Amino acid sequence: MGARLISIGRTQELKHVRDSFDKDTVDQLMQDNLEKGNKLRTALDLVDSLQNKLTATEGVGEKLGEKKAALEARLIVLSVEKKQLETKKEDHGLEMFAAGFERVVEQAKLLVPGADLSAMDLCKVVVGDELVDDDDGVEGEGENPNV
Repeated sequence: MGARLISIGRTQELKHVRDSFDKDTVDQLMQDNLEKGNKLRTALDLVDSLQNKLTATEGVGEKLGEKKAALEARLIVLSVEKKQLETKKEDHGLEMFAAGFERVVEQAKLLVPGADLSAMDLCKVVVGDELVDDDDGVEGEGENPNV
């Protein structure tokens, strides 16, 4: 009977050790669970923050796309205006050249009243003793600064 009491005592002792071990394990598991819950909340907060930043960035990207399209349209308009101004400038230069030619003809009529100036032509140059069409490669006396 003494052995039986010792055996029962030992069984009860082991049972309490197991219960205390289980209590320590449960406490440890609760602590781990709490830490993991905190980490999960932190991670979810980070995900929310990143989603908000992504949404904001997408909005900025859309605005930049709209600005880019507007600037490209403005560039096209300015290119057309530039071409028109270049054409206008060229036309103005030709008009001034023609006006200058008319002035020279009028001055020649004044200085040489009976001269026949009908052969004078805006598009011709003097080569030797003749009036010829103005080709870019031909240098006439009219282009000579000594004349």
